[in-house]
Amino acid sequence: MTTEEIKRYSRQTAVAEIGETGQKCLSGARVFIAGIGGLGGLVSAELAGAGVGEIAFADCGPVEISNLHRQMLYRTPDVGKLKTDIAAETLRALNPHVRITPYEQFLDEAAMRKIFKGFSVVVDCSDNFRTRAAINRICEELKIPCVYGAVYAFEGQASVFMHDGKTPCLECLFPDIGSCADTKCTENGVVGPCASMIASVQAAEAMKIIMGLPSLAGRVLMADMLNNNFTVIPLRKRERCSICIGK
Repeated sequence: MTTEEIKRYSRQTAVAEIGETGQKCLSGARVFIAGIGGLGGLVSAELAGAGVGEIAFADCGPVEISNLHRQMLYRTPDVGKLKTDIAAETLRALNPHVRITPYEQFLDEAAMRKIFKGFSVVVDCSDNFRTRAAINRICEELKIPCVYGAVYAFEGQASVFMHDGKTPCLECLFPDIGSCADTKCTENGVVGPCASMIASVQAAEAMKIIMGLPSLAGRVLMADMLNNNFTVIPLRKRERCSICIGK
């Protein structure tokens, strides 16, 4: 590391579980983030601050004023501009040592299969069940760990799916995810601090996977910020899971 990098990450490398070795692991890692909104924007900022070597992300469309209460990469003057452009500019300013690769596009399975190759971790910050199911399938196909997160009003959940043949996947948690009806923020809302909390969990889990530290694999964090209930529950592989079957 350069002298500037040593100073930049000094508070992080002081953590016993990270140190210089962990920092080198982060600097050599590539993380892909699906969605750069309420979850993905915060995940990307925390991973950029942590010094992950490359952060790539995909999204499509402009910043809307209704995004601003929870999507902290964006400001009022950014309304109408492409999220991917603003996010890339902000993250490069945050940490010039990190390579930022934006994709202004919708992620279908063909795109995922092409783009995900070579990444250390995929962080699922998408906002619909069809995309989540596709991310799970492609990560299983490519054997890439995936960090899952979702928020709804005051509630949130997070988990890690290692796609290692040993631990459960997203479809073990949601067997019928491909046919589930999506819940839209416009209809039911989401609380900004809840998105921030789950995003921080996702960023921490991505970092731990990269550094080989214990993760949420095989467990699901359930958070209810309205009633201050936080629970971690075990998750087992489902015998008839269409993704895990035979593994």
